[in-house]
Amino acid sequence: MKEQKKIVLIKNLPNCPKGRIFKEDINGDFFHSMTDEEAIEGKLKSYKFTKEEVANNRKWFSNVC
Repeated sequence: MKEQKKIVLIKNLPNCPKGRIFKEDINGDFFHSMTDEEAIEGKLKSYKFTKEEVANNRKWFSNVC
């Protein structure tokens, strides 16, 4: 089974502060990982980026070691 990649946001997005973790989905795209509590409170916006968007925007994302 392929290991799920994780990336970290290194600049702030609206309602998504830098330092947040994005996880790879089955298609290789990345979605914003948040807790149930954060989703219920609605303080964070849900973001999803394609693998191409991540690869072409290295000023916004960094790999999680």
